[in-house]
Amino acid sequence: MLVIRDLELLARTRGEKLRVLEIDSCSGFSTDGLLYIGKYCNHLRILSLENSSISEKDEEWLHELALHNNSIESLNFYKAGLTKFDVKDLALVAKNCCQSLVSVKISEHYDFIDLVEFFSYAVNLEDFGGGTFGDNNPIGNNTWGMNHILHISAQRAKYKDFKFPPNLKYLALNHMGQKDIVLPFAHLITQLDTEFVYDRRHHHHQNQHSLIENCPNLEVLYTPSISNKGLEQLSQYCKNLRKLYVTNKTGLTEKGLFPLALGCSQLGCLHINLYYITFETMVHIGINLKNLSDLSMVLRNKGASMKDSVIDNGIRSLLIGCNKLERLSICFQKLGGLSDIGLSYIGRFGCNLKYLSLGYAGESDAGLVELSFGCPKLQNLVINDCPFSKEAFDVFRCNVPSLRYFQVQGMPRHSRYLLEEDQPIFKQTV
Repeated sequence: MLVIRDLELLARTRGEKLRVLEIDSCSGFSTDGLLYIGKYCNHLRILSLENSSISEKDEEWLHELALHNNSIESLNFYKAGLTKFDVKDLALVAKNCCQSLVSVKISEHYDFIDLVEFFSYAVNLEDFGGGTFGDNNPIGNNTWGMNHILHISAQRAKYKDFKFPPNLKYLALNHMGQKDIVLPFAHLITQLDTEFVYDRRHHHHQNQHSLIENCPNLEVLYTPSISNKGLEQLSQYCKNLRKLYVTNKTGLTEKGLFPLALGCSQLGCLHINLYYITFETMVHIGINLKNLSDLSMVLRNKGASMKDSVIDNGIRSLLIGCNKLERLSICFQKLGGLSDIGLSYIGRFGCNLKYLSLGYAGESDAGLVELSFGCPKLQNLVINDCPFSKEAFDVFRCNVPSLRYFQVQGMPRHSRYLLEEDQPIFKQTV
């Protein structure tokens, strides 16, 4: 928690030397504190207030910031609740910092039509998040009468002369909105973030599909959900995709994952939630995604069990194929997906793993011990709701000297323990 006095003291004593100020997910302060930052911090390059809870009293702080700075590179007010500042002051920041400003993220409160002047000055802007394209749901998503058609026509006319800066590459949307307005610039986008889009799921997927088809240079996609059809479209239209993050539970299966692995062979990072995964799919990933270094899978895996060894053998094949993998996270909804044998495969074939997270995995202490015989580069281990004892963790620590961070959740309290004080390089959270 911050208070106004903290920001005043910081600004008055260190303002001339302060270049980067990042206040992430903090509360307890208001725009009065930011006013001191604007007045006394005259050489800021980065100001980030993302996810902070700020009491907004007036808009003068941004005006002062714009008057006293000419080399700002990044401004981030995303999800900070700042909705009262004057867009003219944001335009003044862009005007005074036109050569340096490359990244700006604001709330969805501001209509893009009111940001035209800001965009005209931000000629070098590469990354933008926030804003809104008018009224996105005026008469209901399922209404396709004359009123709805007239509304769409009016919206298109309103934004017909709107233009994004020519260097824009990264775009974060709060809603899909009038996708037709974004489509003319979609070919510029290399990173798309729709994580905070509030459209109903089926409308989100429809609009997302239209965007994907028009983003041939897309390299990074953050999305709360995507359909199997969406994965197929990524494989067809986004051959340069490097990173895919799907944050919420979805009904994805091998129907979408198969073509994704085949068409997006440059994928280095894949975070995905799956209804189930088959042995053949994991083999397919191992064969086609040779550059994969970061894999996170949340698996419901309906119908699979330890007895048929689907996950065990699949993980083995995947790790053999994806030998550049450095980060691996596998989380099930309940025990029964990955056996002790599967853990031994991770130890044996996860030669380059530096980070490993397991949820509802394994059967007994033997699995964790087998895992400890491999993973020679492992530095960070996260265990959630796995059936391992204190003694097994002791063995693991001794067998993996490279381990530096150790997080355990879901253990009975009597099984939790503290490390010896003579191991300062080792950090543990229980």
